Amino acid sequence: MTWSQFFTRYVATYQAREHTARHGNYILDYVPGKLLINALFIWHERELHPHATDWSPKTIHPLLWFNTILELIAALAMFFLVRYWVIRGTRAPPPRQPGVIHQWLARLRRNTASAPPAPAPAPSLLRMTAEDGPIAPLAAMLGLVAALCVWLNPGVILSGHAWAQWDVDLVPFYLLAVLLASLDWFAAAAVVLCLGALVKGQLLFVGAIFVFWPLFEGRPGAAVRFLIGGMLTFGLATAAWLFRPVAGSWEYLASVIVAAGLVTPWIFMRQRRQWYWGFALLITVPLVLWPWWFGPAWRGMWAAALLATLLVALPWRLSPRQAPWFIAAATVGGMVLIACCFHGTFAWWRLSYGYGTHHYLMLTFPDTCGLQNILAHNFHWTLFETVFTLHLPWLGAVPVPMRSFLFLSFVATLLLCAWGAARQHRRNDPRFLIAMVTPWLTFYALGPQMHERYLVWAAAMLPVAVVVSFGLLFLDLFLSVLTCTMMLAVMFVSNQRDGHALRLIRATEPGAGYAVILCALIFLYLSIATTRGIPLARLPAPPRPRADDQ
Repeated sequence: MTWSQFFTRYVATYQAREHTARHGNYILDYVPGKLLINALFIWHERELHPHATDWSPKTIHPLLWFNTILELIAALAMFFLVRYWVIRGTRAPPPRQPGVIHQWLARLRRNTASAPPAPAPAPSLLRMTAEDGPIAPLAAMLGLVAALCVWLNPGVILSGHAWAQWDVDLVPFYLLAVLLASLDWFAAAAVVLCLGALVKGQLLFVGAIFVFWPLFEGRPGAAVRFLIGGMLTFGLATAAWLFRPVAGSWEYLASVIVAAGLVTPWIFMRQRRQWYWGFALLITVPLVLWPWWFGPAWRGMWAAALLATLLVALPWRLSPRQAPWFIAAATVGGMVLIACCFHGTFAWWRLSYGYGTHHYLMLTFPDTCGLQNILAHNFHWTLFETVFTLHLPWLGAVPVPMRSFLFLSFVATLLLCAWGAARQHRRNDPRFLIAMVTPWLTFYALGPQMHERYLVWAAAMLPVAVVVSFGLLFLDLFLSVLTCTMMLAVMFVSNQRDGHALRLIRATEPGAGYAVILCALIFLYLSIATTRGIPLARLPAPPRPRADDQ
């Protein structure tokens, strides 16, 4: 098989599965990145062992090494993340900047004297300054402790090597995204997060915190940069399905990029070359609207006209440093227009991301310890049973099933953690890390249709709590042990062995769910609570003795 044949079959897999599915049972639910990795692995093994009919322990070594490498990256990301925030916690918080609404009102009043103060520079990731010297050994020690908690986590080892799953692959991408966002590299964080979502789709649920956190902090530009970087990465990664089957799609995307490039110089010369805007207007509009002049796709004409209007209007309000983001946003707009109006295939989305939400239509799995298991086991609730009914104007009575109620409860905790992250980030408080990781715990504790092994994500990331207290590591250890017991229960059922151990584990269910909910409430409180007084890390260092005092 050649590379061309392999890629053609890989792209056609989703659509072929969708056409041959019976009663909506697609069987395949791998996201594009996970499918690509497995397809390459199977191709490699078939080339080496063409007559093999079953798996052997030696066969899956490459996949186990892949998990090991990602675990090592997660441990390194944890080290640098904790080290960075311990050092940053010693810095005084920057002066409070006026909100976006206040800045806009100040411009309307032409009050140029009330410019927002410049924020204090954040510490570097690798380079140390003189004021960071006293805290550097403590930061490195705490970072090493947190990294070892990830590397030696029993849940991570069991999930990645004993019950070979792909759950651990999510952890390094999220930790790296938090680290990059802490450095104010939101576009790079979006790229890393979207690449991780191509391997593990659950990243998209909690990844929304990277949008809400800067919005709550009054930094909409950071949220826009994250959205642009994420949509650009996701569009390029799925271009084989959105663009390849459609004639003229790549040509149209190129014309949109050229149009944005022709308009961009106006950002730099609008005070000197008034005639250039008219020239750009005459060129940009035909470049954006040409498919609708030569084809029957009139239903997308309004979207193309809106894109053309934004291309010629936004440069009037942008600064020169925002020019690259303008071109990237124009590229994203062209991708969205192609995906919606050029009839690209979305089978990859329906099978990989959509199918998982209705694959197992049950409130909980038997060995999942969370609120959903308590409601199902003790109170006999079902997934689509109505919890209450909302009476809304123009919509009338809207029933809210248990599935929507639990998911909205998780969304509420996500927004609360985003608000807490904005609050802690503004104060340079290391509790910011707890606010960014806690949604993975509430996602498991409150979310419906949870697999038992999903608690490993919270257990692998909660060592960041070492920035607050070593005692919180015992809660993380409890969650790690509970994760192992739930995964072992499934392994015992699958292998039909060790029935006594299985009965012991099942005897703790669903009571262990109350402990998980309590842990979620503790970390949720730490996410939004602020430190009273002066933290120990911010206490001034003792003065050095002078030579004349000796």
